[in-house]
Amino acid sequence: MEKLPLGERPEPRTVGRGSFEAKAKTKREIIERFQDNLVSFTEEHIAELKAAERDKTDEQKEGIKVANEITNEILREFGLQEFDIPEQNVHFVSAEEWAKHPSVADVAMSTFPEKQLILAKGDYQPSARVSKALSLFHEMIHAKGHFSIDVDSDVKHGPYRSGLTTHATYKKVEKSGNAVWFDGLNEAVVAQIEMDYGNRVLTSNPFLKDQVEYLSSNEVQKMKHDHAKKRGIDPSEIEWIGRDGDDIEVFYASYPGQRRVLNYVVDQICADGDFASRDDVMKLFFAAHFRDSLLPLGRIVEKSFGKGSFEFLGTMDRESDSGSVGRVLDFLTKRRREMKKT
Repeated sequence: MEKLPLGERPEPRTVGRGSFEAKAKTKREIIERFQDNLVSFTEEHIAELKAAERDKTDEQKEGIKVANEITNEILREFGLQEFDIPEQNVHFVSAEEWAKHPSVADVAMSTFPEKQLILAKGDYQPSARVSKALSLFHEMIHAKGHFSIDVDSDVKHGPYRSGLTTHATYKKVEKSGNAVWFDGLNEAVVAQIEMDYGNRVLTSNPFLKDQVEYLSSNEVQKMKHDHAKKRGIDPSEIEWIGRDGDDIEVFYASYPGQRRVLNYVVDQICADGDFASRDDVMKLFFAAHFRDSLLPLGRIVEKSFGKGSFEFLGTMDRESDSGSVGRVLDFLTKRRREMKKT
C-alpha cells in the first residue's frame, strides 16, 4: 500500500444516527482541516495563533520528519495506510498563549483530532529538548491513531474514537449520560510505543546528536542509575537528567501507572501461552490504537481475565491522582487469581 501524497489522510470512519449526506459532509470537513487546519478557526483566532506562533527550529522540523517516518513504519507493519502529518499542522506557541488554554496547562503538547492539529508549548529550556522531541513523537502517534466521528445531524457531531479512547454516542448520552472509556489505556499504549521507539527518535535526528552523546556518557548514566535507585524506579523511566550545582533536573517518561497496568495485562496474557512472545502480545495493543475495532483485543483480554474485564480496564483514566490505576490493577489481579483457580 503506497503512502498517501502529502496533504492527504485516510477518511475518518463515521457512526451514529446522521444521514449519509451528513456523514459525508463531516468526513469532508475533517479532510479539509487536515489540509488547512485553520479553516475552522475564526479570523480573530487565526490572527491570535499566528501572532503567538514560534518559527520551527531545524531540530523541530526534523523531529516531525522522523516521527512521520517511524509512525508510517508502524502503520505499514499493521497493513494500514501510511500518511504524513504536514509540518504546518504542528504549532509551537508562546508560553503566554499556552497559558490561555487551561485544558493543556499541565502538558507540553496536545493533539486535537477534530481540528487536525497538534499544539505545543514553544518556549522551553535547552534541558527540555529531549523530552520535547519524545513528546512530539507521542503526539504524532495520537494524531495517526484511529479516528471516528459520531454524526447525529448536519450540525451535531463529535469524536467517537480517537486511538483507543472511546466516547459515548449521542444516542447513548441521551439514555445514560456522557462517558469516556479506555482513555488511560490509550495513553498507556501511546506512551509505551514512545518508550519502545524513543532511542530511535533521538538518534535519527542529527540536531540531537549532542544530547544523545550527553545521555550516553558514563557520568550521566551513573547519575541516572543512582537517581533511579533512590526513587525505586527503573532507569528507563528517566528521559533526561542533569545537574546544576547541588540541584538535579529530571524529565520522566509519561503515564507510568497506566503503563504498569498495561504491562501487567500483557504479561498475564503472555503467561497463558497462546502467543509466541511477549512482543506479539504488546503489538496487539499497539495495533488496536490504529485499527477500527477493539473487539479482537477485548476477546483476548477476557480470555485471560474473564467476562467484563475489558470493560473494567476501560475505566482507567489518564490522571495520575484519580485512583483509577490502583483500582483497575487490584480488580485485574483479583480476577487473575480467580481465573487460575477454575
